[in-house]
Formats: sequence, structure tokens, C-alpha cells
Amino acid sequence: MCLPWSLEALTHPTRFLIEPGISVAGGLANEAILANPGGIGSIPWWFVSPVLLVILVAIFSSTQARFYASWGFSFLLAATFVSSLAISAHGNASNTHVWVGTWLAITTLCAVVSGVVILDGLRERLANSNIHYRHILAGLGVVSVLAYSLTASMWITTTGANSPLQVNRTSVLPPFLGISPGTKTLVIRNLSVGATDQLTFFVARENDAFLGDPDVAPKSSPAIDKAIRDLVDGSGLTSSKVLSAHGIKFLFMKNPVDDQLVRSVDGIGGFMRNSSTDAGIVWRVTGVGERLVFTDENSKSTPMLIPDDGAPVVTRSPGTLTLAENYDSSWQVIQNGARLVRTKNEYGLPQFLAPTPGEFFLIHDGTVRRGWLSLQFIVLLSVLVMILPAGRRKREISVEELT
Repeated sequence: MCLPWSLEALTHPTRFLIEPGISVAGGLANEAILANPGGIGSIPWWFVSPVLLVILVAIFSSTQARFYASWGFSFLLAATFVSSLAISAHGNASNTHVWVGTWLAITTLCAVVSGVVILDGLRERLANSNIHYRHILAGLGVVSVLAYSLTASMWITTTGANSPLQVNRTSVLPPFLGISPGTKTLVIRNLSVGATDQLTFFVARENDAFLGDPDVAPKSSPAIDKAIRDLVDGSGLTSSKVLSAHGIKFLFMKNPVDDQLVRSVDGIGGFMRNSSTDAGIVWRVTGVGERLVFTDENSKSTPMLIPDDGAPVVTRSPGTLTLAENYDSSWQVIQNGARLVRTKNEYGLPQFLAPTPGEFFLIHDGTVRRGWLSLQFIVLLSVLVMILPAGRRKREISVEELT
């Protein structure tokens, strides 16, 4: 019942292969076959795991270890195949290689069980037999396990301490961009993916993107995507107007910056450079870049502050209220107990016609969400009732069962 993610995964079945949260690229197939998921924070490929060796040895065993090794080898082959796929996750338009750590964890578990079954009584059997290939395989297995355990432990405590999972927190956005609540900032970064560099972007709301944000991120607006593409190739004469209409106040380019793109932004118009520091360069987007904008009959736009305590928004003349959010039927503006007419503007944003001045309340109707939560609770309660043992009166129980 992980809605709406589960419904989206039904229409895009490949999403079931992706881990939740921020999309992190995994390694390639040559790493997966060695039981190494790859990606950021993983051990180098030349730290060869003994998992593959144990699986291969157990497959040719005549004990119960063959059963577990077969399952482990199947998951290893599946992980190798899946690691060659590049899929775009929710909230991330770029394709990334699937991280197969979960598949390899099952493979490792099967290898451990197979190893335990093989080693059970192995010492006595080897001691009572002449030297042959079993002695060599046992020696190679012990040496590989000890070498891998020692080298991997040393790497984790030294170089591996710089993995993405750390206690310290490094902020991408400069602190002053998060002072005003609800401020939208377009962040452009130059990331190194393998041997190539890619320009990536995301829209931050007063702080950096957190781990679970991609799962609930709204669909990217095609108008914003086109405006950023035009900005990058130098043809975005109206990019600042589009970004401002979507409530984006600042453009932040994190170091290391692309000098050609910096010159393009400086010369294209509509962006005023605010600062240039070691963190990056900040531009102010010209225009009324607020979340809620009121446009009167004379086409004059005025930013409107949305109070956090649910207080009303006051206008002095008739006009149109434009909300810089994705169009959704749940967005409502109430005046005098009546809902205003909702339409789409040229950028696909919701706007509300205000024929008379006065006080307005902006709300997001959560009826649909509450309905899904209620359905989830009903399903969970029904499952609990069905799995509980059925109670019977004592007179309904036979004598054989009682004795």
C-alpha cells in the first residue's frame, strides 16, 4: 500500500528494481559477478570476494550445500544481468545503473550457508584421506576468506570512512539561501559519472534534498525542463521569466562550475549575479518569484505572503491568484465560504479568478489522501482479522481435540 509509488511501479515495472530514496548508481556487470555491488562507497573491484569461489565449489558438492549454492548462483546471475540495466527513478530524470546490493546480500547468505554445510565434518574427512583436490580447494577457500576479511576491514576503517553515509553533514546550498521560508532555488551541479561529466539540476525549497524527498517529489514541469535546456545552450531568452513564474528566486551553480555556462547566464539577461564564493555562484532571478502572485486588472503582479498559521490573504482589487505549484485539483482558494474558479495558465500552473477583493484562504484538500489512508487501514485490519485463529465454543470442540 505504498501509494502512489506502488501504482506508478505497476505502470513502470522496472521501478521495482530500484531502491527507495535518492537514486544512487551501482556498478557494472563485471563488478556484480564478483559479488561487488559497486557504486559510491563500495570497495574496489580488485577486492575479490570469496562468495563466487564458495558458490562454485558448493555447486559440485554432493551434500545439501548444492541446493543453497544453486539458489545463490541464480541470484548472482540475476544481479549481474540487472546491474547492466540503466533506469530512471522517480524524482530523477537521468538513467542510472541499478544497485544490486540486495540481490548480492541473498547470494552472500546462500554462500555462507553452503560453506557451513561443506565445512561440517570437513576436517575429519581431510585428515583421514590422502592429499587431493579437496585439500587444495579448502586451503584456497580459507586463504581467500582471511585475505578478503583483513583487506576489506582495513579499507572500510580508512578510505571507506569517506562513503556517502556519514555523521557529518555538508550542505549544498549556501546558508543565506535558506533564510526565507519556502524560497525556491534552482541548483545546477557538475557531477562526474564515470569518465564523463554531467550537468544535473534540482529545485530546492529553502534546504537541500533529503533522503526521502525523491519518493514524494512532484513531476518536473516540462516548462522548467525546457527553460533550463535553453539556458544551458545559450538560447534561453525567456528562461528567467519561466523560472520566476514557477516561484524560483535564485539560481545557484555549485563549484566546480562550467565557465561557458557561467558566461551564458551572465550574458543572457534576466539573471543578476549576487555573489561568487568558494561554494559557487548565486544569481537572483528577475521578476516576481513568489509562491503566490496576485495579478490585478491592469496586469500588475504583486507577491502575496502565505501565512504559516492559516491566516487569510487580503487583496484590494479584483484579479487573478496564481500558485507556483503543479496543477492539482486539491488546491483550492476559498472566499466567503465559496471556492473560486480554478484554471490553468500558460505554464500549466493553477490560477484562481478573484472577481471581488477581500480575504482568501489557500488550502490543499486532503480528502483523496485520507481516503487512501482509510483504505490502507481497512485492508490492514482485515488481514489481521483473517490471520488470527478462529475462536470456537467449548461445546463445538470434539472430545478427541480436547484430549
